[in-house]
Amino acid sequence: MAYIFTPELNYYFYDYWRTRGDLQFADLKLPVIQDFSASLLPPNSFIELLFNNAYSYSTYNYGFSVFELKYQKEELFRRMFVIPRTTSGVSTYVTTDSTNYVNVYTIEAEDILLLDKLLLYRLGAPVDIIDIDINTLTKKLPRSIHRYLDMMINNNFDYFTTTNIETTISDTPLEQLFELYVFNEAHIIMKSWSTLIDSGEINLRPLRSINTVSASDSTNGFITILDVPYSTESDKIFLALNGNRIDFPNYSIASDSTSTTVTPVTTISEGDIIVVEYYKQV
Repeated sequence: MAYIFTPELNYYFYDYWRTRGDLQFADLKLPVIQDFSASLLPPNSFIELLFNNAYSYSTYNYGFSVFELKYQKEELFRRMFVIPRTTSGVSTYVTTDSTNYVNVYTIEAEDILLLDKLLLYRLGAPVDIIDIDINTLTKKLPRSIHRYLDMMINNNFDYFTTTNIETTISDTPLEQLFELYVFNEAHIIMKSWSTLIDSGEINLRPLRSINTVSASDSTNGFITILDVPYSTESDKIFLALNGNRIDFPNYSIASDSTSTTVTPVTTISEGDIIVVEYYKQV
């Protein structure tokens, strides 16, 4: 039996989970990561779109082409984060924008419909899913994207508060990992729904601000958001620069009664995209 290995699935899920994984699984085995930089991975991957909350490309690709790694870790041959084929060996595929591509994950019309909606959401554009009945979706991935967007746009958490969970042993690795992503995002939000302060209950809701750095922002070294988060503690703030997560203490935040300044340690340039996710009292 042969296998197709897509390093993007390993890399982007691992990168998400190491910075934002909140659910506790004693036996959760993170993907095996090759010793290569993310800069070696092509941009615009639909897999990055799925797992990167700060995805900033205006398009995505779902086609793949053969890519030769200099070596592969032994663990890769023992893990099932790959797709079986009928001949022997392991082939590595990465995203391509070429018209001569392999549709490794069998992305079809309804996948594209929901991926397009997800792209709009990631970019901060107006988006709704009112025209899509989840019961008409026949595939697991678009249903999971629908539930994620319904949660983030419409504040609908019904699926996550019942025992009618859809995951089955026949799900593909991509479907399993993205559903884990969706559940983890739901958990992060739901645990912050209410906070007890001086015996009073404070209800919180997540918001996101997508900011394009202006010339004056670049000169000043910070951006200003015309809003005030409930908390600026590092576990209640998500910050990314051009799609890359920035962890505390590599930034500072200061708020007054009407606005918030965000100052990354690294230099910011005109045209950079800074995404800030935070909680607001409701």
